[in-house]
Amino acid sequence: MESHLYEGIQASEFYNKLENVLASQKSAFKVNIALCYDLVSLADDEETRYFHPNLANTYVFSSPVAINSRADICKKIISKIRSMELANKLNYSSSGYKH
Repeated sequence: MESHLYEGIQASEFYNKLENVLASQKSAFKVNIALCYDLVSLADDEETRYFHPNLANTYVFSSPVAINSRADICKKIISKIRSMELANKLNYSSSGYKH
């Protein structure tokens, strides 16, 4: 299993890196993406809580997506992620923090 961690990058750079990683695979594979995020306290902008990428609660897809061709990368992954509101995929409490 491969893992790639990208932090503090712009969305366009994320999509470029994602497409490059997926396109470098030599055979069919399944993929899922986990997000990391910071929650910022509503009371104090200096107070944050960091949540590591975790397939248990920050995954993008409900199950791994099968990639059988390079066309699947754009069709099944890139375009789907671009159309999602990724903040809605985060599992965070409403305990006085904003994302």
